[in-house]
Amino acid sequence: MHWAGSSIEPIAHPEWYLQVSPQIRADYLSRAILWEPQNIAQITPESIRLGEPSPLKPDTEISCTYLQKTHKELGGNSPKFECQGPDNKIYRIKYGVKAHTTVAASRLLWALGFGAAISTPVHVICAGCSPDPWNKPKPVDGKTTFNTAVIQEMKEGKEITIAGLAEVGWSWKKDLPLVSEEDGGVTRAQVDALRLIAVLIQHGDSKPAQQKLICRPQDYDANTNLCLQPYMYVYDLGKTFGSDGMKVHPLDFERWKRKSVFTDKLTCIGNLRQNIGNGSDGLTFPRISEEGRLFLANLLSQFISDRSRVVAMFAVAHMDVADPKHSADDWADVFISKAMEISAHPPCPPKGPRLLTQLFHVKRSPMAAANIVNVANQPSALSATPLARFPITFRLLETSIRRTRSGGATNPFTTPVQNRADMGLIPTKLMSTPTNVDAAINA
Repeated sequence: MHWAGSSIEPIAHPEWYLQVSPQIRADYLSRAILWEPQNIAQITPESIRLGEPSPLKPDTEISCTYLQKTHKELGGNSPKFECQGPDNKIYRIKYGVKAHTTVAASRLLWALGFGAAISTPVHVICAGCSPDPWNKPKPVDGKTTFNTAVIQEMKEGKEITIAGLAEVGWSWKKDLPLVSEEDGGVTRAQVDALRLIAVLIQHGDSKPAQQKLICRPQDYDANTNLCLQPYMYVYDLGKTFGSDGMKVHPLDFERWKRKSVFTDKLTCIGNLRQNIGNGSDGLTFPRISEEGRLFLANLLSQFISDRSRVVAMFAVAHMDVADPKHSADDWADVFISKAMEISAHPPCPPKGPRLLTQLFHVKRSPMAAANIVNVANQPSALSATPLARFPITFRLLETSIRRTRSGGATNPFTTPVQNRADMGLIPTKLMSTPTNVDAAINA
C-alpha cells in the first residue's frame, strides 16, 4: 500500500520535525511501535488519578492572560484557547465536553501500555478571556474561570513528516497497515488491540490529524538525522465515550451503554464508524484478529481486576460535572461490562492470507472421490469461501433446519446440527481425508 501525504502548509518550525521523503516515511511506519509493556498490577487508583508523569498535577489552578488566536492557528474543531502564565509559559487550554473524555481516554491508553497525549485536568483563571473564547475570541475586561479544562501535552520528540510539509498524523486506513513485525514494527496483535480499544471507547473522530508519528529523544540519532525506533500514538481522544456515525456524540452515557463492541456475535467486526463529517480515512468497522482480541482481553482483565482503578479513571475526568445524572461508578460499570464482552466473545475467525491458506489445505482423496462421484455429481473446482452461504445461497435469506432425519451418513460425514441452525452463517468446514463413505445407492 502506497502512502501519500496530504496538502498541509509549509513547516514554520523545522526544528520540531524530522523531514523525510514519502518513501522513507513509509519505511519508518513499517518499523514503528505503538505499545510498550506496562505493569498494570502496580498501577493504583492514585496512579490513575495522576496519569502519565507530568509537571502538572490534576486540578492545578492556573492563572494566565488571554492570547487571541484564530481557529487556524489553534487547529482542530474542539473549543480551545491559548493564554500566557506569569512565567511567560504559553498554555493551550481545551474546555467543554471533550475536555472530560480526553482525560479518561488518555489515562486508559497509558495504563494499558499504548501511547496518548498527556491530558491533565486544570482550573484556569484567565484574564481577558470571554466565557467562550472559541466562539467569542475578542478579549474582554475582567477574568473568567474555567473549572473544567484540560491541558494536553504532546509527547516529547520530533514529528516525522514529509520534507517541506508540516504533515499531521497517521491514517488508520492507509498508514497503520504498513506497520510490519518482520521489519521491526509492532505485532499484528498489538495493532488490532489498539483498533479494538478505539471501538471500546467509541473513538468516533479518527482522522489522521488525531494521531502522531514521532521520533522520541532516546531514539533519535543527531549525527545521522535518523530515527532508530519510530513511535505512533493517539493525540486527540476528545470524541469518545458516546456514539459514532453521522454525528459524534461524545460523553453520552446512554448511547455508549447501548453500543455493543462488536457488530454481532459471530464475527469480530468492531462496531465503530468514522464521523462522516471528517472524511473516510478514519477507523470504520475494523476487523479484529483473534490475536488482537486476546491481547486486549488480557490487558483489560488485569485493569478491571481492581474496580477502583476504573472508577478513578472517570472520577479524575469529572464526568459527573458534564453529566450529573451518572456517577463515576456508573461509567465504570459500563466500561467493565464492555471489557467482559471482549473477553467472552467467541474466537475471531481467521482473516486475510491465513484464511485462504487454511481453505486451500483441503486435500482431495482418490478413494473418497471415487465413491462420492457415484452418489452425486460434485463441482470440480474448490469453492474457497469463509461462510457456507456463499455462493450457493448468495443473496438468499438464511436457511433454517428445524428437524433432522436419522441415517444417510456415517462418520466423518456427521449431521452437523440436530435442532436448528442458521445455515447461512455457518463457517466453511475444513476436513481431512474421510475414513469411509457409504456405498452408492443405485436406483
